[in-house]
Amino acid sequence: SDTIRSIRELNPNVPIIVGGPHPTIDHENVLFENDIQAVIIGEGELPLTEIATKMVDNKLRSRSVNFPSNQQLSQIKGIAFKVPEESFESLYLTN
Repeated sequence: SDTIRSIRELNPNVPIIVGGPHPTIDHENVLFENDIQAVIIGEGELPLTEIATKMVDNKLRSRSVNFPSNQQLSQIKGIAFKVPEESFESLYLTN
């Protein structure tokens, strides 16, 4: 989308997490067709809070803001994110 492209032009390293009706219904396509880190499925207050908490915890440990690892993300219910495999990316859906 234009919004994601604009954000990437300003800061290519900023994490982008999307949610809402469209990403909830079509999370796989939204995730793979956009340069984003995660999709929140359904209500987003708790998953987004957990992602932010893990980012703060990572900052306290490493002194830099790091997006949660795939292992950390897999512990958060209600999100989908890409998992790089050998030659492709697969979807990881938490529930």
